[in-house]
Amino acid sequence: MKKIVLFFTILIIPVMAFGQWTSSSGDNKFDGKYRSAMVIGKGSEWPYNRPTLVINLFESSTPNIYLTNIGYTGCGSAAIEITFDNTDKIYTYNSYSNSDNDAAFIDYNNEVSHYNSLNLSDLLDLFKEKTRLYIRYSSSCGCRYPKN
Repeated sequence: MKKIVLFFTILIIPVMAFGQWTSSSGDNKFDGKYRSAMVIGKGSEWPYNRPTLVINLFESSTPNIYLTNIGYTGCGSAAIEITFDNTDKIYTYNSYSNSDNDAAFIDYNNEVSHYNSLNLSDLLDLFKEKTRLYIRYSSSCGCRYPKN
């Protein structure tokens, strides 16, 4: 069983989103009015072959941006790197997992000085402007650290 778990453990999952965005909107008692947009990317081998980027914009709370269908996201040192077509810049964000450990949320409020990151507004503008998006999710799952 350990070998199976190790086999499916995430080290690095590259995602290339070039599909068509779909959107929806709704209303509920908890979030008020909201709009969601999502795109299914091109991943690698199963189970990472349908990685999905989701953006939720809420009327009454902070927006969230997350990756799903990328496998287990409960390990430490998780980061999401984003780049776009026709640029060499890579934007890096810490990420945090949901309670089911199956989605990785971009932590755009926690800027790390050595990371090159954009604020939420600028990131959303690039999502609208660019035609290709490349995302890499990485974590410490499966990493072996040298013993001291």
